[in-house]
Amino acid sequence: MPRISVYTSILPQQGTSLLIGLSLALLIILGGCASIQKEPPLTLRCQLDGTDDIFLFYDNMKIAESEHYLVFQQIKGLVIAVVDKQSLRFNRLTNLNLTGSPYPPTFLSGQCRYMGVGE
Repeated sequence: MPRISVYTSILPQQGTSLLIGLSLALLIILGGCASIQKEPPLTLRCQLDGTDDIFLFYDNMKIAESEHYLVFQQIKGLVIAVVDKQSLRFNRLTNLNLTGSPYPPTFLSGQCRYMGVGE
């Protein structure tokens, strides 16, 4: 901080403390701004095996993550999808029958890929 000491030599003692404090605050703020910026969340685009059906999974749907798997929920937990992080294969279980719906549980599988921003 040699530059600060040059300027503080002409200020009274109270001004020196204020200048040093403001300088440190500015450094902390600027350093914090760099760490706040992060990459936009990635979207998973998952295609069902044997069809053209597509499912999209967003970060805000993710309810768990382990070393090997991502777990997503839809429809307040009635649909759960598990994605293998390495192969990006997914399994999707739909349990609408829990709501009294006549539809039986369905188990679907397919392949995911990450979508880029604006895709």
